[in-house]
Amino acid sequence: MTGTEQPRGRVVALGFFDGVHRGHRAILQKAAALAAEKGLECAAVTFETHPRAYVLGRAPDLIVPFARRYALLQQAGAALVVALPFDRQMAETTPEEFAALLRERYRAQAVVCGENYRFGCRAAGTPEDLRRFGLETYVVPPVLYRKRPVSSTWIRECVREGKVGLARRLLGRPFQLEGGVTHGFQVGRKLGFPTVNVAVEPGLLLPARGVYVTETALPEGVFRAVTNVGSRPTFTDADGTRYNIIDTAGMRKKKAVEDETLERYSVLRSIAAIDRCDVALLLIDAQTGVTEQDTKIAGLILSAGKAVLVAVNKWDAVEKDTNTMEQFRKKILSDLKFMSYAPVLFLSALTGQRVNTVLAAVKAAYERAHKLYLDFRHAIATRLGDSEEHIEGTSAGGMPVRVKCLHALIAQSLVMGPGVNPIGDMVLERVKSEFDPTVCRCSVAWPDADGVQE
Repeated sequence: MTGTEQPRGRVVALGFFDGVHRGHRAILQKAAALAAEKGLECAAVTFETHPRAYVLGRAPDLIVPFARRYALLQQAGAALVVALPFDRQMAETTPEEFAALLRERYRAQAVVCGENYRFGCRAAGTPEDLRRFGLETYVVPPVLYRKRPVSSTWIRECVREGKVGLARRLLGRPFQLEGGVTHGFQVGRKLGFPTVNVAVEPGLLLPARGVYVTETALPEGVFRAVTNVGSRPTFTDADGTRYNIIDTAGMRKKKAVEDETLERYSVLRSIAAIDRCDVALLLIDAQTGVTEQDTKIAGLILSAGKAVLVAVNKWDAVEKDTNTMEQFRKKILSDLKFMSYAPVLFLSALTGQRVNTVLAAVKAAYERAHKLYLDFRHAIATRLGDSEEHIEGTSAGGMPVRVKCLHALIAQSLVMGPGVNPIGDMVLERVKSEFDPTVCRCSVAWPDADGVQE
């Protein structure tokens, strides 16, 4: 630039632009078109942090981090992105002073904003005030989807509810999470394909807990993936016992499955969680009772040799009399015949009813299962003349594979029928010449405690 040339003026797009969704891009496209028409530069003026963080002490979860927002604004047509700090000075700036800032410091000859844009102290300024303070102002009407204005607030609602497909349509691109890779429990080794744990920056929007079909961008390229969004809460009780709670995606009926890859991953995650746990909490919906899928999960728990609790949720929604709980307990244990030993809890996650009893029940179930396992292991070792040194200290929940028995797998196949447990099915097929599934009999009697055969 020579000494005689004057710096170009700008058409400035105004907004916080969280997510840079379809409505935001309409504003930026208008600003870019005006800038090209007038021979000016297109700029976007935003804030580094959300104004509510300063004004209210809290801000909504952000759809995109600042660096991503900056890049998206540039991609949408902003040759220059100005991110102002929102501090005390900015909070006390009057609407007229803010308009002057745009004119004098950022050479705004025209501004473009949405009809709900507000600025200045106490958000008192409106688009009409921008015109009144000498700025050529263009107001872009909202972009509608299903007759509703596209907004960052609506997108946040969708993501929190797990409606990422709708969020994608509002954004005009897939919802995206970014973060560094952290070390986990190497679950991928058991699932049969690589996994990564992503640590997301605090303050960013997260989808509802669940499993999603996704794409993962790595330096090596973009790969189809499945993402599990959840948490592993940790609690410590009064005596110092630490509890890690693992939530699973569960399993659904085939007719409810839209994506088989997604469902396979969900099942594998559930199986891996059962394998890792010490105590399994089988959650039953009080309004539906024991379903076919509940029975399958119970079978997996039994096959893994895990201590188990049955928790009946939504108990608040059940009409009750003095005998309802006991009748319900008997019905559940009847439906889960092979798990009739399991304690049953009645609670409500919504109201918090009896939720505080869960950890104590988990601890009791673990201790009971551990004692039974040790007693059983000792009895078998005594009869076989085997030493228990190689499994000393191993809990019921962490029973090594080498000491697991196929009896549980066979029992599951007998109870649930063929097709549920392929290992149990295979064993039954191999012994069919000596064993009739309809009649349980042993060719060799086991001696009782006194050495007498029964």
